Amino acid sequence: TPVAVRGPIIALRRLGIAVAAKELVERGMLSVEMLDTLSAAIARKRSIVVGGPGGSGVTTLLGSLAGLATATERLVTVEDSADLAISHPHVLSLAAGGARSGIGLRELLEQACRLRADRLVVDGVRGPEAFDALTAMAGPHPGAVVGIQTPSDRTPLAHLEILARLRGASSDVALAQLIAAAVHVVVQGRRDTDGIRRVTSIAEVTGARGNTVQTQDIFVYDGVVFKSTGRPATFI
Repeated sequence: TPVAVRGPIIALRRLGIAVAAKELVERGMLSVEMLDTLSAAIARKRSIVVGGPGGSGVTTLLGSLAGLATATERLVTVEDSADLAISHPHVLSLAAGGARSGIGLRELLEQACRLRADRLVVDGVRGPEAFDALTAMAGPHPGAVVGIQTPSDRTPLAHLEILARLRGASSDVALAQLIAAAVHVVVQGRRDTDGIRRVTSIAEVTGARGNTVQTQDIFVYDGVVFKSTGRPATFI
């Protein structure tokens, strides 16, 4: 029995083209004020997690944000397949190459941390490597930008916590403290029914209380317009 039941299926993958962050504003993905906040987070070496369901523009936004890093920084990218496109003069790219290579994101993260990275850019976190990414972000590599695909009913932080537990993370309290130390800004996106990819919220991690990571929304999309919550980010 053929795998493609109703006839041949051809899937074409094209390498992405780097998209300037301000172009995302023109596309309606986020507002100018939201971009200014994310630019400030990049400039001040705050670690950012970008999450959303497949097709929500996580990789595009990830590449655009990484491109905002200063030209003197060395960016090291880690991804499962080479999809990231970053307009930056100094990028070292590592790609696992899929299951056939026998190399996973965990091994690539270990190597990336040895390449004197000024900023790590990790895309496609979907397994126990989430714990390794958090450890790197909380330790020697602040200012990382990490992309994670999430189910539509789950926030990036909630999904990140679930994935980190696959490595046998210790207590709930310890994991919450690790996430609070590693992640500063959480960006959530989706692809709406009109086909436009939008950032639906930008939140700042404010700490951990017990086994719960505390966050506060800075911007939200109410289904019509992007709105500020009136709570400015502490890094601005």
